[in-house]
Amino acid sequence: MLFTAQEHWLEQLRTDGFVRLALHDDTHRQLVQRVLQHTSGFSSFRFPPIEGEVKYTPDIRSVFALLYSISRRVLMEVLQSLSNSPEVLRLTRCLNRSENEVLFVDSHAPFCGDEDFSGTFFNLFHYDHGCLNTHKDRYLITVVAILPAQSLESESEELQHSALWVRSSKGQWQNVDTIVQEGEIVVFVGEEIQRIGSEVGEKFQACDHCIRVDPEGEYIPHSHHQRDPQSLSVGNRCSIALVLGEKDG
Repeated sequence: MLFTAQEHWLEQLRTDGFVRLALHDDTHRQLVQRVLQHTSGFSSFRFPPIEGEVKYTPDIRSVFALLYSISRRVLMEVLQSLSNSPEVLRLTRCLNRSENEVLFVDSHAPFCGDEDFSGTFFNLFHYDHGCLNTHKDRYLITVVAILPAQSLESESEELQHSALWVRSSKGQWQNVDTIVQEGEIVVFVGEEIQRIGSEVGEKFQACDHCIRVDPEGEYIPHSHHQRDPQSLSVGNRCSIALVLGEKDG
């Protein structure tokens, strides 16, 4: 078992825009923590880097495989909650085929290019060096693991840590970082699931979310190259994010 979830978690995914799932295995929790700690030493915003060579360590390869498996398990649960349609049946077949995939044939690339979900993208983020304005994720399922920001003193009370904010279907912003417990991950759906669900009369809402101090803050241009100016200069959050997506074309 990859994760455990509260009863009615799919309904929570619909209403709150996100759900917290608990990693079931100690080995998995320790793996995620190692990669998050590794990320906290980054001197740039993300991996794979915006520029430069891409090198996956063994731990990063393993955490990719873990989050990829979780995203597909969540997608299967979502599909099983929907009425059958050609799109639902097609995705179910893709999920079944994906069980036999071999990842990282090239040790620094997870896919060869022909896999059903080779559109999946994966990032490690260190928000001392960037931020994310409000947006929705395209594709299918997003899985996020978080290293909580350290408690650092600041000379200004206005400066705070950047945080993951998610807007619910009722328009309310929730600071997700404040409620995630140790060993938990955060999951939300993308615009493709919203579309597929709406076609069979089911509501899965792709949520607005951002990594900011204030989710209503002014838009920050070139946000991948500068931290939120309201945040501390160091000690901001680190995270891992995988977005499950189908191959292009």
